[in-house]
Amino acid sequence: MSDVRNKPCMSHYPDFDHHCASKGQGCEYYEPENCGRANKIKRILGLQGNDTDKEYYRVADVICDLKHFCNKNNIDFDNELELSDQFYATETGEA
Repeated sequence: MSDVRNKPCMSHYPDFDHHCASKGQGCEYYEPENCGRANKIKRILGLQGNDTDKEYYRVADVICDLKHFCNKNNIDFDNELELSDQFYATETGEA
């Protein structure tokens, strides 16, 4: 993993409790490309504490609606979740 201690991770939410070793001081957990992935989610989904028709309040709301989407479109949600775990492990170097 690259050393990003001096580069702030823009995926951090000021009031959101997360598991970063350097919360508020630059993130040692996310590599820069993973910060981009987190920023994409924030940009597309909101996750700023607003529950509107244009953004989600929290991650659990997104997951719930993804389950509805998968059910409606005959997609195996559990399989997608397993795949996401594999992708995450690869992207974070845990694989």
